[in-house]
Amino acid sequence: MTVLAAAAAFAAQEPQVVNGVIVRPEWERIPTPEEMRRPAHTDWSPQGEVVLLCTVVNDGRIDDCKVQPPAPADQRVTAYAVGLTRFVRHNTRLQDGSSAIGLKVRIPIRLETTES
Repeated sequence: MTVLAAAAAFAAQEPQVVNGVIVRPEWERIPTPEEMRRPAHTDWSPQGEVVLLCTVVNDGRIDDCKVQPPAPADQRVTAYAVGLTRFVRHNTRLQDGSSAIGLKVRIPIRLETTES
């Protein structure tokens, strides 16, 4: 089984900031399929949707992620989605040249399993 994230969440798009939140991020790095595999030693397959609001820090890492309502009923989905953010890097500059550091970024993630 392989876990898939919504491509739109990590697709490179022209950044746009609305009310101090990056709503169309420009990713420098996204999780690989290998990094998105389901947790080892478990039969649990991550499925569900979650929206994270995170902060872009100095090197483009994503930090301080908070789940936006409505939160998934299965808290494992939340934990799994937050764990994926360690593989994500945002461009430290927005397309207009201004800094992305310190801004919040909205990350919608949809997890589903497929047979491989």
